Amino acid sequence: ERLVKSLGVLVTRVRSYRDPWSFVYEQTGTALKVASETAASGVLMRDVLPNAPTLWTYAPGIYARATQLDGYMPAILPVLDGYLPLVEPHLETLIERFDDIEPHLPFCLQHIDIVVPHMSDLLEYLDDILLFAGNQEVWQEMEPMLLLFVTRVRSLGPHMRPIYMHLRHVRPHLRPLARHMDRLTPYLAISCNADVLLFWFGWLLRFPGLHRFIEVP
Repeated sequence: ERLVKSLGVLVTRVRSYRDPWSFVYEQTGTALKVASETAASGVLMRDVLPNAPTLWTYAPGIYARATQLDGYMPAILPVLDGYLPLVEPHLETLIERFDDIEPHLPFCLQHIDIVVPHMSDLLEYLDDILLFAGNQEVWQEMEPMLLLFVTRVRSLGPHMRPIYMHLRHVRPHLRPLARHMDRLTPYLAISCNADVLLFWFGWLLRFPGLHRFIEVP
């Protein structure tokens, strides 16, 4: 089944190219280049071949993404052996949604020890995360808090879409609200009614120290 879906990614990618033969030429050339480089460095024998049985069922999809993956291979290969068992259950989705994930891959690889344990939840809420990532200004404001959000994505996930709907009201208060995330996330109604709540109580978040009243039972 995984091999069939991986083949589906390859077929979709081929069909998206105006010149399919050019696509095959580019992917094959890149795959051969990566293979020769990993063989020369010893990575092929040390990290790739021991994981070949796992990677084989995803080979068509990986091949379909060869030119996209090429630039990330120096960062992927050193962590392949250690993290593949944890990533493998999600590899099918990662290959299929790679176009959406690629802009954030450098961040994920840089913080792989934090991202991988939460990958299942991150992928579950990927479409909601991409809503925020699509707004460049908001995403830049969120960057200092992203690692915190990653570790809380399971509890934060259901709030993402309601928060995005009220983003105009929530955005000025992102930092103080993030400090109280664990206190607020059990209550989905807070996000669903964020516009009303911030209209009445947003002033608490504007003054240093007063935001701590959020923690009052």
